Amino acid sequence: MATLSRFAVCVCAAAVTLLSCSGAQAPMGVQHPIPPSAALEAMNGDLLYISDPTFNDVYIYSYPALKPVGTLTGFNLPGGLCSDRLGNVFVADLLDRQIFEYGHGNSKRIETLNVNGYPEGCSVDPSTGNLAVANYGSSGSPGDIAIFPHARGTPAIYSDPTMISFTNCAYDESGNLFADGQKYGNAPGLVELPNGGGALKDLAFTRSFDAIGSVQWDGHYIVVGGNSRKSLYRLAISGSKVKVVGRTILESLGLPVSFWIEGKRILFTSYPPHSKYTAIGVWAYPNGDAPKKTIRQLPYVSGLTISLGR
Repeated sequence: MATLSRFAVCVCAAAVTLLSCSGAQAPMGVQHPIPPSAALEAMNGDLLYISDPTFNDVYIYSYPALKPVGTLTGFNLPGGLCSDRLGNVFVADLLDRQIFEYGHGNSKRIETLNVNGYPEGCSVDPSTGNLAVANYGSSGSPGDIAIFPHARGTPAIYSDPTMISFTNCAYDESGNLFADGQKYGNAPGLVELPNGGGALKDLAFTRSFDAIGSVQWDGHYIVVGGNSRKSLYRLAISGSKVKVVGRTILESLGLPVSFWIEGKRILFTSYPPHSKYTAIGVWAYPNGDAPKKTIRQLPYVSGLTISLGR
Protein backbone atom coordinates (compact mmCIF):
# COMPACT_ATOMS: atom_id res chain seq x y z
CA MET A 1 0.00 0.00 0.00
CA ALA A 2 1.23 3.66 -0.82
CA THR A 3 0.90 7.06 -2.29
CA LEU A 4 3.06 8.92 -4.78
CA SER A 5 2.98 12.15 -2.78
CA ARG A 6 0.70 14.80 -4.33
CA PHE A 7 0.02 14.76 -8.01
CA ALA A 8 0.66 17.24 -10.79
CA VAL A 9 -1.80 16.95 -13.68
CA CYS A 10 -0.09 17.13 -17.07
CA VAL A 11 0.27 15.00 -20.20
CA CYS A 12 0.90 11.87 -18.15
CA ALA A 13 -2.09 12.69 -15.87
CA ALA A 14 -0.27 12.12 -12.60
CA ALA A 15 3.33 12.15 -11.49
CA VAL A 16 5.44 12.30 -8.39
CA THR A 17 6.12 15.89 -7.39
CA LEU A 18 9.82 15.07 -7.23
CA LEU A 19 9.81 13.92 -10.84
CA SER A 20 8.72 15.41 -14.15
CA CYS A 21 6.19 13.95 -16.53
CA SER A 22 8.73 14.06 -19.33
CA GLY A 23 10.85 11.43 -17.62
CA ALA A 24 12.12 10.47 -14.17
CA GLN A 25 15.57 11.81 -13.36
CA ALA A 26 17.44 10.98 -10.18
CA PRO A 27 18.58 13.93 -8.06
CA MET A 28 22.30 14.68 -8.24
CA GLY A 29 24.32 12.50 -5.91
CA VAL A 30 21.55 9.97 -5.26
CA GLN A 31 22.78 6.39 -5.64
CA HIS A 32 20.98 3.07 -5.92
CA PRO A 33 20.66 1.49 -2.45
CA ILE A 34 21.10 -1.85 -4.25
CA PRO A 35 22.79 -2.19 -7.66
CA PRO A 36 20.22 -3.14 -10.35
CA SER A 37 22.25 -6.26 -11.17
CA ALA A 38 22.12 -7.58 -7.61
CA ALA A 39 20.92 -11.18 -7.54
CA LEU A 40 18.39 -12.34 -5.00
CA GLU A 41 20.15 -14.00 -2.10
CA ALA A 42 17.22 -14.77 0.20
CA MET A 43 14.45 -17.05 -0.98
CA ASN A 44 12.86 -18.54 2.11
CA GLY A 45 12.91 -15.87 4.80
CA ASP A 46 10.62 -12.84 5.11
CA LEU A 47 11.43 -10.03 2.69
CA LEU A 48 10.81 -6.27 2.63
CA TYR A 49 9.97 -4.81 -0.79
CA ILE A 50 10.40 -1.06 -1.40
CA SER A 51 9.32 0.76 -4.57
CA ASP A 52 11.43 3.66 -5.86
CA PRO A 53 9.98 5.79 -8.72
CA THR A 54 13.20 7.81 -8.89
CA PHE A 55 15.13 4.92 -10.47
CA ASN A 56 12.00 2.93 -11.42
CA ASP A 57 13.12 -0.05 -9.34
CA VAL A 58 11.84 -2.17 -6.46
CA TYR A 59 14.43 -3.00 -3.81
CA ILE A 60 14.34 -6.16 -1.71
CA TYR A 61 15.72 -6.45 1.81
CA SER A 62 15.80 -9.34 4.26
CA TYR A 63 13.39 -8.80 7.14
CA PRO A 64 13.71 -7.97 9.98
CA ALA A 65 17.51 -7.78 9.50
CA LEU A 66 17.06 -5.14 6.73
CA LYS A 67 19.98 -6.40 4.65
CA PRO A 68 19.84 -5.72 0.86
CA VAL A 69 19.34 -8.88 -1.20
CA GLY A 70 18.18 -7.81 -4.67
CA THR A 71 16.42 -5.47 -7.08
CA LEU A 72 13.48 -5.78 -9.47
CA THR A 73 13.78 -3.59 -12.57
CA GLY A 74 11.87 -2.58 -15.69
CA PHE A 75 9.11 -0.37 -14.25
CA ASN A 76 7.65 2.95 -15.31
CA LEU A 77 6.93 4.79 -12.03
CA PRO A 78 6.31 1.94 -9.53
CA GLY A 79 4.08 2.97 -6.65
CA GLY A 80 1.99 0.94 -4.23
CA LEU A 81 2.98 -2.58 -3.20
CA CYS A 82 1.04 -5.37 -1.53
CA SER A 83 1.45 -9.10 -0.91
CA ASP A 84 -0.72 -12.15 -0.32
CA ARG A 85 -0.53 -15.02 2.14
CA LEU A 86 1.68 -17.06 -0.19
CA GLY A 87 4.27 -14.28 -0.28
CA ASN A 88 3.45 -13.21 -3.84
CA VAL A 89 4.12 -9.49 -4.35
CA PHE A 90 2.10 -7.08 -6.50
CA VAL A 91 3.63 -3.87 -7.89
CA ALA A 92 1.33 -1.05 -9.05
CA ASP A 93 3.04 0.62 -12.03
CA LEU A 94 1.51 4.07 -12.34
CA LEU A 95 2.43 5.10 -15.88
CA ASP A 96 2.25 1.63 -17.43
CA ARG A 97 -1.21 1.34 -15.81
CA GLN A 98 -0.49 -2.26 -14.93
CA ILE A 99 -0.07 -4.48 -11.89
CA PHE A 100 2.86 -6.89 -11.96
CA GLU A 101 2.95 -10.02 -9.79
CA TYR A 102 6.13 -11.72 -8.57
CA GLY A 103 6.65 -14.86 -6.55
CA HIS A 104 8.34 -14.51 -3.17
CA GLY A 105 12.03 -13.81 -3.71
CA ASN A 106 11.70 -14.29 -7.47
CA SER A 107 12.61 -11.81 -10.20
CA LYS A 108 10.40 -13.39 -12.89
CA ARG A 109 6.95 -11.86 -13.44
CA ILE A 110 4.20 -14.43 -13.10
CA GLU A 111 1.22 -12.22 -14.02
CA THR A 112 0.44 -8.82 -15.59
CA LEU A 113 -2.92 -7.15 -14.95
CA ASN A 114 -4.28 -4.08 -16.76
CA VAL A 115 -6.31 -1.21 -15.31
CA ASN A 116 -7.99 1.76 -16.98
CA GLY A 117 -6.86 4.28 -14.37
CA TYR A 118 -3.52 5.06 -12.74
CA PRO A 119 -2.93 2.43 -10.03
CA GLU A 120 -1.64 3.69 -6.69
CA GLY A 121 -2.42 1.25 -3.89
CA CYS A 122 -3.40 -2.40 -3.71
CA SER A 123 -4.48 -5.07 -1.24
CA VAL A 124 -5.18 -8.81 -1.33
CA ASP A 125 -8.25 -10.28 0.38
CA PRO A 126 -6.90 -12.95 2.77
CA SER A 127 -10.17 -14.89 2.57
CA THR A 128 -10.52 -15.12 -1.25
CA GLY A 129 -7.24 -14.03 -2.85
CA ASN A 130 -9.07 -11.22 -4.69
CA LEU A 131 -6.84 -8.28 -5.55
CA ALA A 132 -8.12 -4.73 -5.02
CA VAL A 133 -6.44 -1.80 -6.78
CA ALA A 134 -6.99 1.87 -5.90
CA ASN A 135 -6.84 3.97 -9.06
CA TYR A 136 -6.09 7.68 -9.30
CA GLY A 137 -8.25 9.49 -11.82
CA SER A 138 -7.05 11.07 -15.05
CA SER A 139 -8.05 14.42 -16.51
CA GLY A 140 -11.83 14.51 -16.71
CA SER A 141 -12.24 10.98 -15.35
CA PRO A 142 -12.52 10.14 -11.64
CA GLY A 143 -10.64 7.30 -9.99
CA ASP A 144 -12.12 3.95 -9.02
CA ILE A 145 -11.53 0.66 -7.25
CA ALA A 146 -10.79 -2.38 -9.44
CA ILE A 147 -11.31 -5.88 -7.98
CA PHE A 148 -9.58 -8.78 -9.77
CA PRO A 149 -11.13 -12.14 -8.76
CA HIS A 150 -8.31 -14.35 -7.46
CA ALA A 151 -5.89 -11.69 -8.80
CA ARG A 152 -6.60 -12.71 -12.40
CA GLY A 153 -8.60 -11.72 -15.45
CA THR A 154 -10.86 -8.70 -15.90
CA PRO A 155 -11.69 -6.61 -12.83
CA ALA A 156 -15.04 -5.46 -11.48
CA ILE A 157 -15.04 -1.66 -11.21
CA TYR A 158 -16.47 0.35 -8.31
CA SER A 159 -16.74 4.14 -8.19
CA ASP A 160 -18.18 6.72 -5.82
CA PRO A 161 -19.85 9.96 -6.99
CA THR A 162 -18.28 11.90 -4.10
CA MET A 163 -14.70 10.74 -4.77
CA ILE A 164 -12.39 12.15 -7.42
CA SER A 165 -9.50 9.76 -6.73
CA PHE A 166 -8.47 6.76 -4.66
CA THR A 167 -5.04 6.38 -3.12
CA ASN A 168 -4.80 3.36 -0.82
CA CYS A 169 -6.88 0.34 0.10
CA ALA A 170 -6.85 -2.52 2.60
CA TYR A 171 -8.90 -5.64 3.29
CA ASP A 172 -9.75 -6.73 6.80
CA GLU A 173 -9.75 -10.41 7.76
CA SER A 174 -13.46 -10.71 6.88
CA GLY A 175 -13.07 -9.56 3.29
CA ASN A 176 -14.37 -6.02 3.78
CA LEU A 177 -12.38 -3.50 1.73
CA PHE A 178 -11.53 0.02 2.92
CA ALA A 179 -10.08 2.74 0.69
CA ASP A 180 -9.05 6.34 1.13
CA GLY A 181 -8.60 9.12 -1.37
CA GLN A 182 -9.74 12.58 -2.27
CA LYS A 183 -13.28 13.91 -2.44
CA TYR A 184 -14.40 16.69 -4.73
CA GLY A 185 -13.36 19.90 -2.99
CA ASN A 186 -10.03 18.35 -1.89
CA ALA A 187 -11.32 16.87 1.37
CA PRO A 188 -9.99 13.40 2.31
CA GLY A 189 -12.49 10.57 1.93
CA LEU A 190 -12.84 7.08 3.36
CA VAL A 191 -15.10 4.39 1.86
CA GLU A 192 -15.93 0.73 2.43
CA LEU A 193 -16.86 -2.08 0.06
CA PRO A 194 -18.50 -4.64 2.35
CA ASN A 195 -17.81 -8.30 1.67
CA GLY A 196 -20.40 -9.36 -0.90
CA GLY A 197 -21.58 -5.79 -1.39
CA GLY A 198 -22.22 -4.23 -4.77
CA ALA A 199 -21.41 -0.59 -4.05
CA LEU A 200 -18.96 1.57 -2.13
CA LYS A 201 -20.22 3.08 1.11
CA ASP A 202 -19.08 6.48 2.37
CA LEU A 203 -17.81 6.43 5.94
CA ALA A 204 -18.42 9.37 8.26
CA PHE A 205 -15.02 10.13 9.72
CA THR A 206 -15.33 13.40 11.62
CA ARG A 207 -11.66 13.72 12.58
CA SER A 208 -9.39 15.11 9.86
CA PHE A 209 -6.91 12.60 8.43
CA ASP A 210 -4.34 12.40 5.66
CA ALA A 211 -5.12 10.38 2.56
CA ILE A 212 -1.42 10.48 1.63
CA GLY A 213 -0.13 7.69 3.82
CA SER A 214 -1.77 4.29 3.71
CA VAL A 215 -4.80 2.38 4.88
CA GLN A 216 -3.86 -0.76 6.80
CA TRP A 217 -5.58 -3.55 8.73
CA ASP A 218 -3.69 -4.32 11.94
CA GLY A 219 -5.58 -7.50 12.83
CA HIS A 220 -8.18 -5.65 14.90
CA TYR A 221 -8.73 -2.19 13.43
CA ILE A 222 -8.39 -0.14 10.25
CA VAL A 223 -5.46 2.29 10.57
CA VAL A 224 -5.10 5.60 8.70
CA GLY A 225 -2.59 8.43 8.78
CA GLY A 226 -3.56 11.44 10.87
CA ASN A 227 -3.23 15.09 9.92
CA SER A 228 -0.39 15.26 12.42
CA ARG A 229 2.81 14.00 10.80
CA LYS A 230 3.48 11.71 13.75
CA SER A 231 0.02 10.21 14.25
CA LEU A 232 -1.78 7.08 13.09
CA TYR A 233 -5.39 6.48 14.09
CA ARG A 234 -6.98 3.08 14.79
CA LEU A 235 -10.62 3.04 13.72
CA ALA A 236 -13.59 0.96 14.78
CA ILE A 237 -16.31 0.98 12.11
CA SER A 238 -20.00 0.27 12.70
CA GLY A 239 -22.31 0.79 9.74
CA SER A 240 -21.23 4.10 8.23
CA LYS A 241 -19.95 5.49 11.53
CA VAL A 242 -16.27 5.62 12.40
CA LYS A 243 -14.88 5.86 15.92
CA VAL A 244 -11.25 6.56 16.82
CA VAL A 245 -10.25 3.93 19.39
CA GLY A 246 -6.48 4.43 19.50
CA ARG A 247 -3.57 6.54 18.36
CA THR A 248 0.05 5.64 17.61
CA ILE A 249 2.66 8.42 17.76
CA LEU A 250 5.95 7.87 15.95
CA GLU A 251 8.85 9.96 17.20
CA SER A 252 11.67 11.31 14.99
CA LEU A 253 9.35 11.25 12.00
CA GLY A 254 9.50 13.67 9.09
CA LEU A 255 7.03 14.14 6.26
CA PRO A 256 5.18 10.79 5.95
CA VAL A 257 5.00 8.80 2.73
CA SER A 258 3.56 5.35 3.48
CA PHE A 259 3.49 2.63 6.13
CA TRP A 260 3.04 -1.13 6.55
CA ILE A 261 1.94 -2.98 9.68
CA GLU A 262 3.28 -6.48 10.27
CA GLY A 263 2.36 -8.05 13.60
CA LYS A 264 3.83 -6.00 16.43
CA ARG A 265 5.96 -3.83 14.14
CA ILE A 266 5.15 -0.91 11.90
CA LEU A 267 7.40 0.21 9.05
CA PHE A 268 7.04 3.86 8.11
CA THR A 269 8.69 5.74 5.26
CA SER A 270 9.29 9.46 5.66
CA TYR A 271 11.44 12.46 4.85
CA PRO A 272 13.54 13.08 7.96
CA PRO A 273 13.98 16.76 8.89
CA HIS A 274 16.69 18.56 6.86
CA SER A 275 17.19 15.58 4.54
CA LYS A 276 16.69 15.27 0.77
CA TYR A 277 16.53 11.49 1.06
CA THR A 278 13.79 9.24 2.39
CA ALA A 279 14.22 6.79 5.25
CA ILE A 280 12.38 3.76 6.60
CA GLY A 281 11.98 3.33 10.33
CA VAL A 282 10.77 0.24 12.21
CA TRP A 283 8.73 0.98 15.33
CA ALA A 284 7.01 -1.19 17.91
CA TYR A 285 3.28 -1.32 17.20
CA PRO A 286 1.00 0.02 18.56
CA ASN A 287 3.29 1.67 21.14
CA GLY A 288 5.25 3.78 18.66
CA ASP A 289 7.78 6.06 20.41
CA ALA A 290 11.29 5.94 18.86
CA PRO A 291 12.25 3.71 15.88
CA LYS A 292 14.07 0.44 16.63
CA LYS A 293 15.81 0.27 13.23
CA THR A 294 16.18 2.51 10.22
CA ILE A 295 17.27 2.40 6.58
CA ARG A 296 18.56 5.80 5.51
CA GLN A 297 19.79 7.49 2.34
CA LEU A 298 17.07 6.03 0.12
CA PRO A 299 16.14 8.00 -3.04
CA TYR A 300 12.34 8.24 -2.92
CA VAL A 301 10.29 5.48 -1.34
CA SER A 302 6.75 5.26 -2.66
CA GLY A 303 5.40 1.96 -1.34
CA LEU A 304 6.44 -0.99 0.76
CA THR A 305 5.22 -4.44 1.75
CA ILE A 306 6.39 -7.47 3.72
CA SER A 307 6.42 -10.76 1.80
CA LEU A 308 6.27 -13.63 4.26
CA GLY A 309 8.56 -16.59 3.62
CA ARG A 310 7.08 -19.98 2.97
